[in-house]
Parts: sequence; C-alpha cells; structure tokens
Amino acid sequence: MDRIPEVLEDIFIYGSGALPATNFFLSEYPTHKTWKHFVLVFKNIWSGNYPRALEHIDIAIKTCSQDSAKYILLAKKLFLLSLTGKLDRSLFLLLKRSVNRLSQRSRDIVLCTLLNMEAKGISHVRCTRVWSSKYQKDTPEAAFVHINLARRYASQKRLSDSVHHFVKACRIASSIPHPSGIITALNGIAWDIRERHTKFAYKFAKVAVYYLGFFKEDFGNLAGVLDTLFDIENRMKLQEIYKTAIVISCLKLHDRYKKLKERAKQLLPSFSENTYKNTRKLRNFLKKILGPYRSESLSPSRTSEIVTGKTSFIRSDTLQKLIEGKDIDIYTCPYPVYNELIKKRIKKDFEKSIMTLQGMKFKDRLCLFLSTFTALVDRRKFYLSRKDKFLKAFVLLKRKKDIPRFKEYMSKRYETMLFVINMIEPHPY
Repeated sequence: MDRIPEVLEDIFIYGSGALPATNFFLSEYPTHKTWKHFVLVFKNIWSGNYPRALEHIDIAIKTCSQDSAKYILLAKKLFLLSLTGKLDRSLFLLLKRSVNRLSQRSRDIVLCTLLNMEAKGISHVRCTRVWSSKYQKDTPEAAFVHINLARRYASQKRLSDSVHHFVKACRIASSIPHPSGIITALNGIAWDIRERHTKFAYKFAKVAVYYLGFFKEDFGNLAGVLDTLFDIENRMKLQEIYKTAIVISCLKLHDRYKKLKERAKQLLPSFSENTYKNTRKLRNFLKKILGPYRSESLSPSRTSEIVTGKTSFIRSDTLQKLIEGKDIDIYTCPYPVYNELIKKRIKKDFEKSIMTLQGMKFKDRLCLFLSTFTALVDRRKFYLSRKDKFLKAFVLLKRKKDIPRFKEYMSKRYETMLFVINMIEPHPY
C-alpha cells in the first residue's frame, strides 16, 4: 500500500464534502483493491452504514503496509465500534501507545478518536494530552480536536468549557469549510445548553439543521441533528414540531433512530382525517376545557350530546368549534385535538403567507415557488409533483391580480397550504 493518493487528500480537508473526489477515484481506479476499500470506508461512514464501513476496514487493513493509513483505519474502527455500543479498550490502548510515533496526519486523526473515546467513558490513568499548538491552527484536525475536547468536558459536566471548544471548532470548520465539522459543532452547542438555555439552543439547532440541508443531499451519519431539534421543540412545547415530524417521517433513518421515528409518528398530523371516534379520553378532555358544557360556537344540546357520549363520532369542524379560543397544551391533549390544532395553525399561517406573497414582485414569488418545489419534490406523496397541478399553481402565481385565485386553488388541501407556508417560513431542513 503506497502513499495516500493525492486525489484523496480532500477527504482529510473537507470530510463528507469530498464525496465528489471519492466518486472520481472509484470511477478512475476501480481495480485498485486496497485504496478502493479505503475510500469505501469513508463513503459508508458518511452515509451512516457503519457495519459496511467496518467490513471495508478489515479488508483494507489486511493489505495495508503503510503505518499512516493503517492507524487511520484502526482509529475509524474504534470510532465505529463505539457507535454500535462496543468500546474496544484493547484497541484504544494500542492507539494510545502508538500515537507519538505516527506521522502528523495519522497522529491528529488518532488523537481526535482517543479524545472521543475518553468522552464516551473509556478511562485511563492519564487523559490524552493535547498540546495547545495542535489546535490553534485552522485545520480540520484542529476543529475535531476542539469538538472532542468539548465532548470530554461535557461528559465531566463542565458545560462552559464544552461550549467554548464547540464555538472554536465551528469557527475553524467554517473557515475551511468543513461541512461535518460545522454541523457537529453547532449541534453540540445546542445539545449542551438545551436544558439551561433552551431558547438559545433552539436557535443553534435550527442553524445546524439548515446547514445539514445546505451541505448534504443525504444526511447520512448526521441525522442526530434532527433529533436535537425535535427534542428542543418538544421541551419548548412548540407547535412547529409538526413540521419536524413531517420531515422525519419522509426520511429513511437508520434503526438506531427508531425511537425518534416513533416519537415523530405520534406528532405527525393526519390531513385526511375528518371524523374522530368519541372516546372516553376525548370526552373527559373536552369536559375539562369546556366547563359546564357550553361553547360559543355550538348549541348547548349538541355540546351535551358529545361530552355525555351520545354521539359516537365527532366531525373535524365540530371539534374545531369546541376548542376555539381554548389554551391547550398540545403534548397532553388527545390526538384528535392535537390534529385539529395543527390544522388551525396551518390555516392561520397560510393566510399570513398569502398576504406576504401579495406584497412581493413576481421574480421573488417565482424564486420562492421554484426553490420550495425543488426542496420538497422528492418527499413522499408530494401533491405538486404532478405536472398539471404544478403548472396550474405556477400560472396562477404569475400575476398579482391572480393571487386570490392562487389562494383559492392552494387552500383546497392542507398539503398545498403547507407548501405556501414553506415558501415564506420554511422548515430549516
């Protein structure tokens, strides 16, 4: 195994941003067995396929004669094993004993991995030492030294020090730019401060998710960023969580995010549901918020039939009348109430978005329409992906005097109303 090919140098500078370079190498040198597996290790890590990456590591190590590449692969193996719940102490000690005699690049990568493992709980008599000169330079290795120092401090409950190093990492990664470094640092800040400074954490989480969508067509191994945003929105009890739930439901997440998918599914709005079973749980909740069976929008007799269970099903519009003007916690209310609250929120935001569109020039409306369509077209069950529906909406948006007709057309479905909302107030992803 010779020196690392020059075309692969970008892997160590831009991380997952070097995907085009790895694809180029695989197309130009498909028969180079050793380096082929070396490249596939990184491609599978970036895509989140850790078991497959481990397989390629084992194959590449067998034919590896260069210490620099070998120890980079061993460091990646230790890191990947930790992600599957296995902390390999013997491999950790091997790398720790070898770190001082490695080349500059492999030493920096191994150093970052050792710091990461210490943050995850592998203890040693002496913590891995980092010389200040190593992380004062604007290099990818320096960014990840800061990230892993931040994680180590976070595991020690030293949050101020942790946030300090995450901020340093973000600045360095942004100057390169290194997509994974930027996203990981922002996400780390949000996760660290989510309990003490939830509002600030929410801002950092949204920026991290924005960069995830900006830099990466496939979120790969960074799906945890969505988990952070979802967790913070849950803590803040924000109705906006329904948008994040929709995004998560459209993505193919690894099994390790099974709990996230299940939580998102519980908060996923159902736009096609127009009637609900009048369950005891729903009746008790309505009794609690209505008081003595009165509703300004519904007759006392009709309200009484619902809360006493004489009516087996409740229509969507009837339920919306019953909850009108009530202060309701979306996380404790029954699902039918939550679903109707989200529908009401969509209608309200849709009206605001239409008013904003009316004040825009055509070129700005066109840009928002096309960029939103491009962002959403690959989502499952995307209504405007049908050519006739897309063209009709587009034509109606051209002239300002036709915007009332555009509003009427788009208001027929919650999915299209949500599309208009995303034109003006899009989800960060």
